[in-house]
Amino acid sequence: MSSSSQDASLTFVEKKLFMGLDCSTQGLKAVAVNENLEVVYEIKVDFSLELPGFGTKSGVHVHSGGVVNAPVDMYLQAIDLLLEKLKIINFPFNNVISISGAGQQHAMVLFSSRASSLLSNLSAFQPIASQLADAFSSPTVTNWQDSSTKLDCKEITEAFSGGSDGLAQTTGSKAHARFTGPQIRKLVSRGVPEVWEMTEKIALVSNWLATMICADGEIKGYDEADASGMNLWDLPNRRWSSEVLSLTVPNRNPLELESKLTGVEIDPGRAIGRVGKWWVDRWNFNKECIVAPFTGDNPSTLLSFILSPGDAVISLGTSDTVLLASNEYLPSPDYHVFASPAGDSQSGQRRYMSMLCYKNGSLSRERVRETHCGSSWDTFNQQVLAGYVSTPTVDSNVGITTFNYDKPEIIPSGVSGIHIFRDGIYLPGGEVELSENELKELPRRVLESQFLSFRKRVASILKGERLNRVFVAGGGSVNPVITKLLSDILGCPVYVASGSSQGCAIGAAYRAAWAHKKLFSPGVSFEEVVNTARMELYDQKTDTVERDAIAGMKKVADPDLSAWNAYGALLPGWEKMEDRVVDICKDE
Repeated sequence: MSSSSQDASLTFVEKKLFMGLDCSTQGLKAVAVNENLEVVYEIKVDFSLELPGFGTKSGVHVHSGGVVNAPVDMYLQAIDLLLEKLKIINFPFNNVISISGAGQQHAMVLFSSRASSLLSNLSAFQPIASQLADAFSSPTVTNWQDSSTKLDCKEITEAFSGGSDGLAQTTGSKAHARFTGPQIRKLVSRGVPEVWEMTEKIALVSNWLATMICADGEIKGYDEADASGMNLWDLPNRRWSSEVLSLTVPNRNPLELESKLTGVEIDPGRAIGRVGKWWVDRWNFNKECIVAPFTGDNPSTLLSFILSPGDAVISLGTSDTVLLASNEYLPSPDYHVFASPAGDSQSGQRRYMSMLCYKNGSLSRERVRETHCGSSWDTFNQQVLAGYVSTPTVDSNVGITTFNYDKPEIIPSGVSGIHIFRDGIYLPGGEVELSENELKELPRRVLESQFLSFRKRVASILKGERLNRVFVAGGGSVNPVITKLLSDILGCPVYVASGSSQGCAIGAAYRAAWAHKKLFSPGVSFEEVVNTARMELYDQKTDTVERDAIAGMKKVADPDLSAWNAYGALLPGWEKMEDRVVDICKDE
């Protein structure tokens, strides 16, 4: 979408701003960056704290049977409140020339047949929330924490040709309870029939928010990276999988489901419309402001780091998450593969992002700290540093090896509990069989086991190649002992991100800047736009700290390659022990 009048109008806006929005589980955030991609405005609405009338906790309602959802009206009221908060700080709405955004992945918003008409006729004299009550066939939005569709996942997997492996090969992931496809199947099979019949279009949170921004009566399409998280999109062939559609709506015509899905945006930097009239008349947005496709929160976070193939982002939080950029499609039931949110390369080569999601992370590390280190991170760190990389025997590891699944784990699937080995031999009694000196090894072992799991899975994605660099985030990223051991085991430098903590919204703002640039240079890549803008600002600075901040990174650890090699020698024995744990958990 481009026109000479639009281009001219946007050219003469002073102090151009690019806006990124993020509708996450707990809040709605907005970030605005300038032409050098510096964050100049940042504001958020906390759903539970600032909209208490909905009675959510951490942004959701938790029900029996694993059902987790949120009111769609809460999201609408958050839009109104966010705009009011921006007005209070004298935000220059008219300077925004491009908008993109992100939403929590997998969550499903159901539009009614009245949605298009209502969106086309919004009154600038009323808040948006008060005008769209009838635009939805369901008052709730599903949430990624929902686990009520395990039966649906099981039945889809058993019926699909190739089972879990086949689903991963086709859709990028095996069937997951939180994914949109199984949620649709539950709605069709066990939901309220009227809801399905009244549903005109099924949206993700990302394209729901894009639809709200454009407010032109058209339900905007899914971004391909976000569509990859539905268990419906045939990623290799870039079309809906007819087999999965059939299994998602059993005893119905799969074309009925396909008609309720939106289109898929293959070009993530394309302008899909302009900001809607309601936004212009009520809030003074620039009427020529373009809107780029909105994507999922994890893909948008990847954009904020501008990863090259061989780079990774690792979040060491309550649950640990690994995001990787890749040029090859190498799916597995152990992890997810999505289309790259930065699109194909300039030469037309397909690009992907892979995601490893672990349920266990800081919970296990904190348990070891509290139980064996007097709740002190200093003591924990001292005991990690006192450890050593054992010399392996032919088939096993010397010393203690632990597997820590305080919650039932996803990677590997179906394991739970704390499992301990000594010299490769399983200890059924667990910690009670350990000596006092062996107990002091546990802080290092809880880290080693998790990081070796990262190394094993990343190697399969990168075909055995070592990572180039890792960016760390989350609570564990501030601990230098943890980041150093991570660097040694993965064999690459480790960086922490600098600047704003709103990486998801920043990634969306970067995409908005890219979409605007593409109006004038259609072939320009996402990386080229971001790196050029940063370099211009970088050249203006002389201070090293300031330059690191502009580059968006600060190196915190370099690998000891002798340690990396030693851990590589330990890996085969560790893998055998992990396999043993999987077998033990199957028998329980």
